[in-house]
Amino acid sequence: MDSIEHGSYIDDAAIAEMKKNGTYLVPTLYLGDWFIEHAAENHVPDFLLVKLKQSCPRGARNVAHAFASGVKVAFGTDQPFISWTECARVRRVVKLG
Repeated sequence: MDSIEHGSYIDDAAIAEMKKNGTYLVPTLYLGDWFIEHAAENHVPDFLLVKLKQSCPRGARNVAHAFASGVKVAFGTDQPFISWTECARVRRVVKLG
């Protein structure tokens, strides 16, 4: 497999397999934060907002762990309403610098 998208629930076994096969991780990091920040104006249902607030920090930790473990990473977004400038905020999410 050339790439794995999202990676929010990546674990050590998946990280090891990806490293072994040279598989890239294309993480989804900022989208959840964007939905939380714009929840009211986009009428995000309460149940989804609760799920986002629970899952986003976990996903960021898991992806940061994959980065630190040496998994190859590629950048991508499937969200046309988030600008490339906003996507640059991903550095904040995974604390890359």
